[in-house]
Amino acid sequence: MVRPGAVGAVCASSRYLAARMAAHVEQDGPAVVLELGGGTGAITAALLARGVPPGRLVVVEHAAPLARHLRQRFAGVHVIHGDAADLAQLRQRPGWPADGQGQPLPVGHIVSSLPLLSIPPTARGRILAAGRQALAPDGRLVQFTYALRGPSPWQQAGLAVQVRERVLRNLPPARVDVLRHG
Repeated sequence: MVRPGAVGAVCASSRYLAARMAAHVEQDGPAVVLELGGGTGAITAALLARGVPPGRLVVVEHAAPLARHLRQRFAGVHVIHGDAADLAQLRQRPGWPADGQGQPLPVGHIVSSLPLLSIPPTARGRILAAGRQALAPDGRLVQFTYALRGPSPWQQAGLAVQVRERVLRNLPPARVDVLRHG
């Protein structure tokens, strides 16, 4: 059982929020789509509906019960129980999608549902650094937040906001930021 205080939201992301996040992901090409904080799978389902192949989708989930749930719900998706701050090590695990020579595929998109503003600053800094380093030079990062104003924490990591939109059909309303390397 997951403790409510251990997750970043009281409700799962709405299908509208999930669809808006997935709309910013290109589903073709060899790169991996990396989802940080898969939760119950609302955004995972939207990414698959968008056309992301299950074999190219990697979901990192910190809570073991949620990781188990995601593995059961989404056959073929690479679900990793782990910490987003450890992306460099997670990319070396046998379950990470690899090319013909066994090298980990690059991360073309990061789709994050992590509650960055409620994570302690030291841990948040480690996550931001790991995500920035993992994202391919031409990659795109999509993050949602309930903070409708203010900068994205990813900007502190050197990423630049390309698109910002509000999703009012979510409880509570959310903001979606799309960022790239600056």
